[in-house]
Amino acid sequence: MGWETLKRWGADVARVEPLTGGVANDVWSVRVGGRLAVGRLGGRSDADLAWETELLRYLDREGLTVPVPIPTTDGRLFADGLVVMTYVEGGPPETPSSATTAG
Repeated sequence: MGWETLKRWGADVARVEPLTGGVANDVWSVRVGGRLAVGRLGGRSDADLAWETELLRYLDREGLTVPVPIPTTDGRLFADGLVVMTYVEGGPPETPSSATTAG
């Protein structure tokens, strides 16, 4: 397990720079097929990652703006603890209440 797993997303994939603010995962901006994305490497179980990635896909289909998992070249939504997702522009909550409520 490690960042060498990123090659499962294709030959045109690379880590760009680390992203800050995370607590439990190693998170980097990555390029996949020329597009900016986010890679998150952690120690969560396959069951947890399957639940999370399916939830994100469901929320996307329902019209919510969420990061969407980008499949590996063989169609998997995660591999060896690594999830690669679309990049979603954003920032920290503007007020304490916006961190706990959906707007």
